[in-house]
Amino acid sequence: MELLVILSYSKPAPGGFVTGTLWRTLTPYPDTTREDVLLWAIDQLPPEMAGATVTFFSAEPNALAGGGR
Repeated sequence: MELLVILSYSKPAPGGFVTGTLWRTLTPYPDTTREDVLLWAIDQLPPEMAGATVTFFSAEPNALAGGGR
């Protein structure tokens, strides 16, 4: 099952904060946990965002009710 993964983040920077949102689709392996997906999403952030605070995380099925496309 394909997931839509959304991760918002924030990190202090000179003069304020750097914030952003990442969104990706992912088809996880069986037995993948939400924590695994969270850690995968954090790994997708640019290197300069290392240590950023996660302000929002969502991993939901990427399909609307009723089926296919």
